[in-house]
Amino acid sequence: MCGRFTQMMTWEELVELLGPISQQVPIPHARYNIAPSSQILVTKSESSQKTLTTMPWGVKPEWSKRLIINAQAEKYTGQGHSFWKSWQRCLIPTSGFYEWKVTHAGKEPTFIRLKEEKHFAIGGLYRGFEYGGVMVDMTVILTTKPNELMTDIHHRMPVIVARQDHQKWLSRSSSSHEIGPCVAPFPAEKMEAWAVGHLVDNARNDRPECMTPANSEITRDD
Repeated sequence: MCGRFTQMMTWEELVELLGPISQQVPIPHARYNIAPSSQILVTKSESSQKTLTTMPWGVKPEWSKRLIINAQAEKYTGQGHSFWKSWQRCLIPTSGFYEWKVTHAGKEPTFIRLKEEKHFAIGGLYRGFEYGGVMVDMTVILTTKPNELMTDIHHRMPVIVARQDHQKWLSRSSSSHEIGPCVAPFPAEKMEAWAVGHLVDNARNDRPECMTPANSEITRDD
């Protein structure tokens, strides 16, 4: 799954990652520990052009007793009925995400990012819901099976959409079947991870130190 992540890009860095964006919102200050229900930056396609907006992360349908923040990619791209089939695809820019590894000593927070790309995009879904007569777009993060690096950390990982697939991912003409290859686990050799301190456990701690290695050794999948 994906329980926390970062968003700490300038407008120039967002354009470098996503390409031309026709509409923008004010870029919020850097976020180092984004928790569910927060407003997050999201890129979607409108009239074949990329737009940047903010949406709340997570949705609570009438049939759910809890906030849903992730959706399984297999249910979105697979055959048969799924709650997610009617949702639209979006991209969620990030610099890295956190996961909690279960160890004999308890849950160990871990920070994961790409080795050679400072920023990247996570695949998401969004849909409008009516609240008080107003339609509000809400988003969830798609997850997939873990790669070799993530297997030791968690049984799921967020879908990381490669840059060359951004346009296909956002295009409404691309069927869920056509984007199937995009939800495959991102190559482990292009990622790295390290344990961080328990500062990140509390979402009120939203500062760079959340990403600081718990020790000087960085774990890589070389």
